[in-house]
Amino acid sequence: MTLDKKTWQQAMRHYQEWNEAKLLEEISAAGQTTPADKWKQYLQLYALGRSIKAEPSIWEQQQIAEEWEAYYSAIRTLEEWRKRHGRTS
Repeated sequence: MTLDKKTWQQAMRHYQEWNEAKLLEEISAAGQTTPADKWKQYLQLYALGRSIKAEPSIWEQQQIAEEWEAYYSAIRTLEEWRKRHGRTS
């Protein structure tokens, strides 16, 4: 389905009107929400984000595990060098 210029302009006009109405709503509600309410809203948004987040593929999980192993290997090497040379961290 293709959109002609008139339909696109109409959609953009409605979107702009919606944005303006949303902004006016937020301005009128400013100062009415408590920090506790804002925290609840944040937690709900976070929960939504976690619920729609895709799980990493098996390949991505393997890459992450390999990256952590390389990191810890470098730390072990550094610690061995530090002990051999009597250095403190």
